[in-house]
Amino acid sequence: MTLARQLIAERRARLSAERLLILKQAELSLANQKLWLWGFHAVDGWLNFKSF
Repeated sequence: MTLARQLIAERRARLSAERLLILKQAELSLANQKLWLWGFHAVDGWLNFKSF
């Protein structure tokens, strides 16, 4: 394998790893938002229940 091809292959591997990392972070962020929203609704519902 020539040096240029090796460099291109390494760059592709690094880019796909970075893309995977970004996707994972986005998934975690979305899960975190859903959890926060669920918690907010749970507290909101509990407060509404207590006000009866």
